[in-house]
Amino acid sequence: LWGRDQGCAFATDGCIATGLPLEARHFCNTAMQAGCTADWRARGYCNLASYQSALPAGYQHFTDATKGGSLSVADYCPFYQAWSNGDCDDPTNLPSSNYRAEAYGSSSRCLSSAISQVVDGTQLDTPQGVGCYPTRCASDPASSDGVVLQLALTVACDPSCSGGGTEQTVWLNCTAGATLELPADVVDSSGSISGSITCPEHPYLLCDAY
Repeated sequence: LWGRDQGCAFATDGCIATGLPLEARHFCNTAMQAGCTADWRARGYCNLASYQSALPAGYQHFTDATKGGSLSVADYCPFYQAWSNGDCDDPTNLPSSNYRAEAYGSSSRCLSSAISQVVDGTQLDTPQGVGCYPTRCASDPASSDGVVLQLALTVACDPSCSGGGTEQTVWLNCTAGATLELPADVVDSSGSISGSITCPEHPYLLCDAY
């Protein structure tokens, strides 16, 4: 998936141009900013670092020559590096307080999320971030790519779900780069969740990766 369908510029141009990433899925320019790894398999952070001296010529991607990615093997290009507990396919990485309505497992992938739900009377002050959500791909002849990406939210019901239990799974259809607002019936039925989730720019790549 690294660089797939990005064109010749991805291989020939610098990873940072005038302070901006060549491509937002692969590179970043804000230290410790939350993001997803380029294969969507883990939550991560922008590994931009500051060095005590200027980086070698040819690896200076910013006006400030002491700034660059933390890994020399990546030509000091800053990218989203996985947290040690960021793998979406590991169920043990689910946060103890599931504010973003996440679920971790073999089909879960990292997506940009502004979901915030009430857990034990509290919720996120700043919901913008990333989370891990189960995904699946379905055939869709109407789509330009022939497939549609679907993702699931694990919504906490307040006080309980209509069918019993305290959580319900809600599947949403993703279109390229779309920001999905939560359906009104989900918000109304739980009474404790709000926000949106952003679909990948190229969901067909994620589907091909299965």
